[in-house]
Amino acid sequence: MGAMEHKRAGRGVLVTTSSFTKEAKVLGADYGGRIQLIDGSEFVFLLHEHLDKEVLISRRRRRP
Repeated sequence: MGAMEHKRAGRGVLVTTSSFTKEAKVLGADYGGRIQLIDGSEFVFLLHEHLDKEVLISRRRRRP
């Protein structure tokens, strides 16, 4: 949201391969609907729906 203000953007989209906290969702909603939050499962759906791509989001394994 800070970047939106800095660039004077009317709308923004924030995509994560993970999920958003309850607080982030509330903050996004409080921002007047100007920012769209897309979590990992919705991102996978959108890639399939619009680009016909099957993707799998997985966690990177830590090296021992």
